[in-house]
Amino acid sequence: MPEAKVLFSADSHVVEPADLWSHHLDSALMEALPPMPRKGFDKHPGATDPHDRPGALAADGVCGEILYPTLALHLFATEHPQAQQAAFQLYNDWINAYRQVAPDRLFGIACLSAYDMQAAVAELERCRDLGLAGAMLW
Repeated sequence: MPEAKVLFSADSHVVEPADLWSHHLDSALMEALPPMPRKGFDKHPGATDPHDRPGALAADGVCGEILYPTLALHLFATEHPQAQQAAFQLYNDWINAYRQVAPDRLFGIACLSAYDMQAAVAELERCRDLGLAGAMLW
């Protein structure tokens, strides 16, 4: 009997809503963040809507994905520790909610601010408890 092939993407990206941060952070923190560019990636099925992701996986023959950010990557350039930490917490909550559509196939990666290592460890532990699969630090 032939073995089933398993294809797993270890470097997939989501596209966060451009207004994710502006809807939740106060204006003082928002001013400290870099602008969020739109590059058109959000037009791909499943890029922003997690309900479209399983169909896109099936069409590509992919069993599961490790999900990294797109827009949140720009936040690593933030030089304001509180703004970066708050923005990453929002992203981490968003990617956790995104992956809940198919938690056995979608594995989110958290973003951590390294300005305050105690806070980074606390956020890493929080993300682990949420079920995120790993974390990125700059």
